[in-house]
Amino acid sequence: MPINLARHSNDGLDKGGRRINLKPRYTGCEKRYPAKGWEAVKRVILLSILLVFALYHQVWAVGFQEDKYAHEAITRISRDTLNTEYEKAIGRTQDFISRYPREPFPRFLLTTIYMYMLRSYWDFPTDEKFGIYSKKFENAAAEARRICDEYPVQDAMVHYVRGMVLGTEALVHVQNKEWLDAYSKGKVAVAALEKSLEIDPKNYDAYLGLGMFEYYCSKFSGVVKILAWIVGFKGNSEKGIDYVTKAMNYGRYAEGPAKVFLAYAFVEFENKLDQAVEYARWLRNQYPRNCIFVEHIVRAAKKLPAERAAEGIAWIENYVKTLNWREEVILFAPYNLDTVDYVEASLYLTQKNYAAARELLEPISARTHMGDEFSVDVNMALLSVYTETANCYEAHRLYSIIASNESINKFHAKAKEILKC
Repeated sequence: MPINLARHSNDGLDKGGRRINLKPRYTGCEKRYPAKGWEAVKRVILLSILLVFALYHQVWAVGFQEDKYAHEAITRISRDTLNTEYEKAIGRTQDFISRYPREPFPRFLLTTIYMYMLRSYWDFPTDEKFGIYSKKFENAAAEARRICDEYPVQDAMVHYVRGMVLGTEALVHVQNKEWLDAYSKGKVAVAALEKSLEIDPKNYDAYLGLGMFEYYCSKFSGVVKILAWIVGFKGNSEKGIDYVTKAMNYGRYAEGPAKVFLAYAFVEFENKLDQAVEYARWLRNQYPRNCIFVEHIVRAAKKLPAERAAEGIAWIENYVKTLNWREEVILFAPYNLDTVDYVEASLYLTQKNYAAARELLEPISARTHMGDEFSVDVNMALLSVYTETANCYEAHRLYSIIASNESINKFHAKAKEILKC
């Protein structure tokens, strides 16, 4: 017959073979906690482990933000970027990413560099490099967003970086006239920046992105403005400037980019020329290789009324034409540095200082190709100088050159009106 193992087992028997009543042995925890209590204790232990893990990453995140090397790296990269030294900035950023591969901020810096490179084409025709930079920008932005999404602590810094990356994408969409994509990215960017400020009201850098979005939305017109209203963006220029100014005054890293925006807004839209030059002058001193800050000062001087021509000349002479300025400026965008001399000459013409105007215009006329709009403006101004100073020989010589150029037929009548000798 089969053996009943339960009956023949020695478990539950004493040495004499008598059955004893077994009770479960206690480890200590079971004595102190009933069954349900023990489950609660295990949950507390698990939550404690998770809390320690979260605190570790919180300390890690704060550690990065307070890291002296990180702060210095961000400062250097920002300086190189605003100084148009893009290759140097990219190299530093790649090293920064290698050192902090899981941190969002270095990825945001790389995105920003490519955004500035694309924005350099804003007033100029694109070329094959534009497509290359566009692809690199898209990849950098996508990687920055991925790192933000995977970051273990969704703190104010992460929401700030996410919002600013989305904001740079929105700006590039605006540049490409991709309005729906611009508004879509902009909406999410605003939400992220507002969340950052909700977590940390002293994260003043976030006001830069919010202010730029408010301002640009207020300046759209026509169908684009109607579209903005439909999707819920009205824009407020005063609010936008207030926000950007707050970022400039109190932000940790926003001073340079904020002044870039304000200099542009004040000269382009607000006609606050003195303030525009104040910011552009500061930018020119800090980042002397960037031709955009030269352009801001020159455009402000060009907009001055006739009675302030002397001030415009002083702005150009003191803030633009620094020692070796032509050699120092990096022409990443095809900005024509001869524009500087042309605008200054125009201001001298306003003062009827024909000798000073001629001294600036003749070299430009000699090296420009007759046919484009800029060369026409230069030669028309020079023709005026020759006519007003009764230099008829030079006036007729220049008029003959203009009249013989068929590509500028529409300007022939105007040239004839100027010629008076």
